[in-house]
Amino acid sequence: MLSERAKLLLSNIVYRSLFGVFFTYEQIESVGLKDALTELFEKKIIRECMFHEKRFIVLVEHEKELENFLAMRKVAEQKKGTLIKYLKFFRISPFIRAVFISGSLTLGRVEDDSDLDVFVLTAPDRIWTARFLLSAILSLFGIRRTKFESIAPNKICLSHYMTTNALFDYESIFTAQVLGNLELLWEAKPEIGKTFVRKHKWLRKYLLISPNELLEKQVNKIGQSLVQKIGEWFLNGWFGSIIEWFLRIIQLRRIKNDPKTLRPNGRIVATDQMLEFHPDSKEGEVIRDYNLAMKKLGFPEFANERSSKMEVVISN
Repeated sequence: MLSERAKLLLSNIVYRSLFGVFFTYEQIESVGLKDALTELFEKKIIRECMFHEKRFIVLVEHEKELENFLAMRKVAEQKKGTLIKYLKFFRISPFIRAVFISGSLTLGRVEDDSDLDVFVLTAPDRIWTARFLLSAILSLFGIRRTKFESIAPNKICLSHYMTTNALFDYESIFTAQVLGNLELLWEAKPEIGKTFVRKHKWLRKYLLISPNELLEKQVNKIGQSLVQKIGEWFLNGWFGSIIEWFLRIIQLRRIKNDPKTLRPNGRIVATDQMLEFHPDSKEGEVIRDYNLAMKKLGFPEFANERSSKMEVVISN
């Protein structure tokens, strides 16, 4: 029987292993779980592998994946550098409050032809305006991935927006890892990104560290630009509310009429607090594989993770 701390650590190790991603010994030690790590070593569930002078923690029989992971991580760092160069476009777009690196890019599991996943926070009551203007700006400069591109190297994938006052309450190990692995790239004002993550207290059930400790590592941090401030001044008040209402109607109509919206197992959300577009969501598949991995390791009692039940949620 494992302790709760060892169970939490094992859960994170197993989840990452599904994507061929691994913790270093130092990462686990830094969050105070050395005792849990020792417990897993003693039960011979995991082992330590030295690779390029770093100590990696891997499940038994996963050592061969390390070299590929490190090669992909180098590509990920290059792509993060590209994303930083694109920051100027987010800074001129009105009502953008924070930008996070998300998806496989934060895990370091990318290839040369991978796109750049971002998670965007917007001002309350302006999410539709923010999405329209940001999409237009990125499209104008040819760096936005469109739904017609199956492969879009180094183009930005705008698949997830939330307002700063929204709460992501679709709980599962999958959604916890999505939020927990966000890497803050830019915020309009200090603490916007951290405040957003901290209020999701349910993350503590799944992550190695609490929401208060997340996002300490920031890639870049710059305030609002003058262009963004002028745009917001112009689009605030009653005039901006009319524009928001109009853009909401247009975008909702397009979302509802898109055949991808009703794909089985997709995650499509279009409300005034959140926009998410993952018609081919892997959540069900990942959770199934996670439960199977736990059973294979001899822990069927831990193989009970469920989907967040997040499917299609569209405002009227």
